[in-house]
Amino acid sequence: MAHLGIFVYGTLKPGGQYHQRYCQGDLQRERGFQGPFPSPLVQAAMVPGRLYHLPQGYPALTDGEGWVMGVLLRWQGAGAVLQRLLADLDDLEDYDPQTAAVGQGAGNLYDRQWRGVYHPDGRFWSYGWVYVMGRDRAQALGGRWLPGGSWPETLDQPHGGVYNAPNPNVIP
Repeated sequence: MAHLGIFVYGTLKPGGQYHQRYCQGDLQRERGFQGPFPSPLVQAAMVPGRLYHLPQGYPALTDGEGWVMGVLLRWQGAGAVLQRLLADLDDLEDYDPQTAAVGQGAGNLYDRQWRGVYHPDGRFWSYGWVYVMGRDRAQALGGRWLPGGSWPETLDQPHGGVYNAPNPNVIP
């Protein structure tokens, strides 16, 4: 049994534009995957960094002071299924591990990094994959810094706050 943990902070969060398709197995089933697809355990979490809203309609996490709020998605299942899931997420995030491995990661929109993930109260929790964009690139794309560290930033929550997904699998 293999394990996969990914910290998400934007369109892959529960309720986000791509969560069902990529994180719940819809894409794999469209490709003919037979059998049960593992549903992720969803837990509120945060990682160090800065969060930007890009005018293209999605966020970017960069290095920097502060915290980015999101969720840690954790799957347990067959290794081949989880490898395919990770490859599909890499495609969505415009990340090519082969390009990154030969030192030509500048062609990638994001870099997938193994980072520490923390409980919302600040205690270290675990490690997981995180898609990170260079700050220069986020700013060049017209990114607007979200000092509250949460996306989407709404009018009734001007500084974000921890994302509360209407999902019974969410563990605070």
